[in-house]
Amino acid sequence: MIYRLLEHTADIRLRIAGRSFAGLLNNAVFALTDQILDARSVRTVQSRKVRVCGGAPEELLVKVLQECLFLFDARGFAARSLQKVRLKGGVLEAVLRGERFMPERHRSKSEVKAVTMHGLKVKRRLKLWSVEIVLDV
Repeated sequence: MIYRLLEHTADIRLRIAGRSFAGLLNNAVFALTDQILDARSVRTVQSRKVRVCGGAPEELLVKVLQECLFLFDARGFAARSLQKVRLKGGVLEAVLRGERFMPERHRSKSEVKAVTMHGLKVKRRLKLWSVEIVLDV
């Protein structure tokens, strides 16, 4: 399992894991989309480039997820995965893969309003990266 729902009083709290930072980012993209709609129904037939700047892994993670949320809300693009991740000097470049949201094909779940930094901490233990993140709904 790449992510797990945790208890939270009003919002959505997730624990996400990956075997690398790039894997964590990819799984976080899937987990975010899976809260909005059934991410398994999203085909990877379109691409969108993403470029974010940040210092800490937490900042980069949140900015990538904020970009995914923006693309969904403003452009109707549902991302399923993050590929070709390149990190150099605090700049992360990658490619989001997914497709245009189609209500007749994609079952809506929740309306995610924002990705928060509340209590956010990326951890690395041995060969596993993990994070707990709260989504404002």
